[in-house]
Amino acid sequence: MTGNELREAFLKFFSDKDHLILPSAPLVPEEDPTLLWINAGMAPFKPYFNGKLTPPHTRIATSQRCLRTNDIENVGQTKRHHTFFEMLGNFSFGDYFKEEAISWAWEFVTEVLRLDKKRLWVTIYKNDDRSFEIWKDFIGLKKDKIIRMGKEENYWQIGTGPCGPCSEIHYDREPEAGSDPALELQEDGPRFLEIWNLVFTQYDYTDQGEYKPLPSKNIDTGMGLERVASIMQDTPSNFETDLIKPIIDELVSYCKIDYRKNKEFTTAYRVIADHIRAVTMAIFDGVIPANEGRGYVIRRLVRRAVRFGGKLGCGEPFLYRLIPVVNDIMSEGYPEVREQEEHIQEVVKSEEENFQETLSQGLSILEDMISEMKAQDQNVLSGSKAFKLYDTFGFPLELTEEILAEEGMTVDEKEFQQAMKKQKERARQARQENGFGRDASQKLYTRLRNENGNVEFTGYHNLEIETEIRNLISLPSSEEAGVSKKGDAAGGEEEHCSAKSSAGKESSESAAVEEKSELTRGEQGEVLLSRTPFYAEGGGQVGDTGEITTDTGRAEVIDTYSRSELTLSRVKVSEGSIKKGQLARAEVDRKKRKAVARNHTSTHLLHRALNEVLGEHIKQSGSLVAPDKLRFDFAHHSAPGAEEIKKIERIVNSRIRKDYSVQAIQTTIDNARDMGAVALFDEKYGSQVRVIKIGDYSLELCGGTHVEATGEIGLFKITGESSVAAGTRRIEAVTGERAVDYVEDKEKLLTRLSDMLNSEPDKLINRLSQLQEEKKELEKEIISLKDRLAVFRSQALIETIEQVEKIPLLTAELQDLDAEALRTLGDQLKMKIESGIIILASSHQKKVLFLAMVTEDLVEKGFHAGEIIGEAARITGGGGGGRPDMAQAGGTDPDKIDQALNRVKEIIKEKMSVKEE
Repeated sequence: MTGNELREAFLKFFSDKDHLILPSAPLVPEEDPTLLWINAGMAPFKPYFNGKLTPPHTRIATSQRCLRTNDIENVGQTKRHHTFFEMLGNFSFGDYFKEEAISWAWEFVTEVLRLDKKRLWVTIYKNDDRSFEIWKDFIGLKKDKIIRMGKEENYWQIGTGPCGPCSEIHYDREPEAGSDPALELQEDGPRFLEIWNLVFTQYDYTDQGEYKPLPSKNIDTGMGLERVASIMQDTPSNFETDLIKPIIDELVSYCKIDYRKNKEFTTAYRVIADHIRAVTMAIFDGVIPANEGRGYVIRRLVRRAVRFGGKLGCGEPFLYRLIPVVNDIMSEGYPEVREQEEHIQEVVKSEEENFQETLSQGLSILEDMISEMKAQDQNVLSGSKAFKLYDTFGFPLELTEEILAEEGMTVDEKEFQQAMKKQKERARQARQENGFGRDASQKLYTRLRNENGNVEFTGYHNLEIETEIRNLISLPSSEEAGVSKKGDAAGGEEEHCSAKSSAGKESSESAAVEEKSELTRGEQGEVLLSRTPFYAEGGGQVGDTGEITTDTGRAEVIDTYSRSELTLSRVKVSEGSIKKGQLARAEVDRKKRKAVARNHTSTHLLHRALNEVLGEHIKQSGSLVAPDKLRFDFAHHSAPGAEEIKKIERIVNSRIRKDYSVQAIQTTIDNARDMGAVALFDEKYGSQVRVIKIGDYSLELCGGTHVEATGEIGLFKITGESSVAAGTRRIEAVTGERAVDYVEDKEKLLTRLSDMLNSEPDKLINRLSQLQEEKKELEKEIISLKDRLAVFRSQALIETIEQVEKIPLLTAELQDLDAEALRTLGDQLKMKIESGIIILASSHQKKVLFLAMVTEDLVEKGFHAGEIIGEAARITGGGGGGRPDMAQAGGTDPDKIDQALNRVKEIIKEKMSVKEE
């Protein structure tokens, strides 16, 4: 069976057993913020297992793509470890249990796959007598082939909550081996391959340490597709199956090195093949290489693959060439991957090129470190310096060690690991400090949430309502809290657009908040209303502002946000006082709300326009919707060109002019997806969601506020496009009156430039071109004058040549010559002498520039311009190097130029002294 046939056979088998067959979830968890990646077949179904959501069917089966990096060092070293793999699984939510799970698993492996029963063994949890009975009496397996194991091997449990024993099916790959199979199975040796794990979730582990039977028992099974394929195709490892071997074959044809030449090459091929599968499917699921989070994992995989490519002699970008082969393999199970092939290739190639540049920078710095170590007669690089290379330049420790080894040097790995540990501790401490003081506040908000339930939001349609003040909460001052007061709307958090309110801003106060019965004039606090028209910050949209009035006072609403699912308005009392339990009138700032709505609807139009121009892979990765501007972040491998930006803007404005109706539709998450609504990978959605439909043009899940028709937006202008992280672009724009202001400001600028250049606006380009030509002519004159000056200076400097150990040496300290002028002068001097060493130093803009030149005859005698100038430059706090005949360097301390030039004389003397010996 091919890998694709295996997948199809598994899903058909369980479809015939009345299982709902669901497509694989993306690698990025949709419903679980605790997971970085989907790392198991059951991961997408956690809300069903813990009862938060009702499954669409009590029986489900999937082939789930997964990604794990916890044992990345084993990838390529063993026959079965991978970062990316597919997990075949069948699941029961309160339906069938052990009897069916075991019997169906046995039926599939023996009747569908036709595996030799003599080579199948099973393990069970040591106290699971029921599973033993089923395997022995119902399946007919001999009792000596049912191995009881301990909790570590055959019991699934993570903290408190649902847990239970499991039973594993193992395949004997070496039945002819003379050793005791039961003992080998217990020792987890290479003879046996675990192919299927059946988890019986039947207990609830409590905080008191009790295992209580669950009223509804579940089944969670997982069978690795690559593992079973290796058995069905009789390959020595997973890497020789048709799921991976074609990638290795393509790489072999490129590298021209035999896959089996030695263990090092075999490992390299396997690592690259594994990592490019993971990278391809992660980018397919919307992840772009970056410096944090999921993006960092993908960056690490690319860089690791590139390093292993170096062992195979791959110096230029090569990973991107493998992606069509990966897609050939994966497209039968995931047809959509074909549509993104070009995009994935561009992202990977760009990342490879960036890493090569990073390696070049790191290599240059490491070479300076090696030169310094040689000069000081040292052979161990400090761990702190190695860590700086790793942390700042992404230079791998292994590569540092390899390069040092070539020079007979090593690295202080213990100190490196200590630096790594300190960094992790700093990061952990920062996280802890960020949460300091929240516990007491969190308990208060949680209690209020339990007491008050959901707060009705009326603000989609009613911006002014009668309501009741349920609770008042005092807040510490900014000084007490150790935080600064929020500034303008543009300072809000960036969050994804979602069909629900955001979790909002976390309280960072170190002083605890507390309930109050009254807030008086000048006091700030939080107000919890029985129902509210104020939109809580979320989905990138800033929170509403406005006013709350009662019979006894008035309070300005400064901001609105969510804490513990409570909608709270932060207020400052401007008149009298407001009291808990009072009836109140709550009114939203209409002008601000309208401006925000224009910008929010525009982000949806922008999102769709980006899909049209740059590709359907564009997904929102962050946004800000404020009254004065909007910001939209998205994953893309390169900066959009000027024409593309212009086209995007024109598309948005054309949709505004069409005056599309904007509708909000309440529906189920499944219906929304069936409608084709755009959802975001890392958002959690409930069963009911809100869909924003803009004509027949845009359809997105969103909980924000919008205009009623696109014509209300007026004008849309893009004000900026930039990079906010590797692989992440940002577009900023304004709408409505702000867009008009932006255009008027540009017109004023144009008028001012016209006046300054004494030209009509439509003739500015010609006028600037004329000035540029004049500038070029003047620059030519300057160069000519510099050359003439260099000739003049060279004639004077030639007379200063001195003999050091019979070596002609010319050294000179000059003022305000830039690197180009220094080089020109050096060339003039070299032409005038038959033999000698020239060292020039220039104090330029509070820095030092060095130039060294050595004539050919002295190069042959062992003098090296790069080594000489590198050592001299270090005296001035710099460094550098270059060829034997010419080199440049820099420094930071002009006061030490004399010392540096004197050091050159010493170097020559030392060199000649060694030669005489």
